[in-house]
Amino acid sequence: MARNRDTKRPPCVQAAINQAGGVLALAKIVGVTPQAVSQWRIVPAHHVHTLSEALKLPLCELLPKRTPAQERA
Repeated sequence: MARNRDTKRPPCVQAAINQAGGVLALAKIVGVTPQAVSQWRIVPAHHVHTLSEALKLPLCELLPKRTPAQERA
């Protein structure tokens, strides 16, 4: 079965993948399979600090953006 490369990833996940140099590289940093990374819709909370340090990305780039409604909740 062909992979769907048109799947749009959230910006926080895509930023991590781009900075790492790809899904495989990102998976190696956090010790998971590339398939697991491909399923991420957010960067899992237990990987945020590791990735921030390894990729030299600010935490705010790895966390999902909150909508105004979420801010008020």
